Amino acid sequence: SLAAKLGGPNPPPAPSPGGACATASMERSLQLLAKMGPSKGHGALNTKRAPRLKKGYGAIGLGRHTKKGFFFVNPMLFPILQVPELKDFELKPYVSRNTPVISNAHPYWKNGKFRP
Repeated sequence: SLAAKLGGPNPPPAPSPGGACATASMERSLQLLAKMGPSKGHGALNTKRAPRLKKGYGAIGLGRHTKKGFFFVNPMLFPILQVPELKDFELKPYVSRNTPVISNAHPYWKNGKFRP
């Protein structure tokens, strides 16, 4: 336009199809994108962001709960540790000499085998 070439005031921009509401929401989304952007990631996934997520503490599920509240241990789920023979081994395990011996061990652990 001739007024713009001569340094006059610019005409107001034409209204967008969505109106002022669409412009405000676009600005808000751009601000959020600038703050969170793809390079920032989505942050830690915790129970506030995903309420059904329970992280737990790394425990192994060794069985299942029944309707009546009992817990059945499944021997197939029990981890079996295979320790090599250490008779002539030079290094010693890091256990204090003052550690008391457990004499009343649970019957599951008799003979070093798991038998419920």
